[in-house]
Amino acid sequence: QILASLYKYPRLHDMPLRIQILVILFAFFILCCGAGHALRCSDLVHGPLYQFTNIITAFVSLATCLYLIPLVPSLMSTLDESLHQLEYLNKELESSQRKLMTFMAFLCHEIRNPLFVITSNISFMEDNGCH
Repeated sequence: QILASLYKYPRLHDMPLRIQILVILFAFFILCCGAGHALRCSDLVHGPLYQFTNIITAFVSLATCLYLIPLVPSLMSTLDESLHQLEYLNKELESSQRKLMTFMAFLCHEIRNPLFVITSNISFMEDNGCH
């Protein structure tokens, strides 16, 4: 599914190659683990297929681990940058919300003043019998 998704969805296809390789390694590892579980459930643990599946799973697991080790610092750096950008955007959003609330309060005040004059004049006219 993950391998098909890399080609089906453009956003996944636009990922850096090193991340695509990591996703493929994880997908292959999960597939190997699933095959091993299926063989265990089928009670085929004593055959050569089960041993071969375990060997492949071990190699894929080791390859994934070794591939991931040099990526961790850059992934953490990217995560830190994203968190800082998120904090900045949250501050900008809060500032925009304050400005909007100030504007809305001003607008309500400006609308209420003329309406008060109109409603009070209507009320005065009704009280004095003017129709």
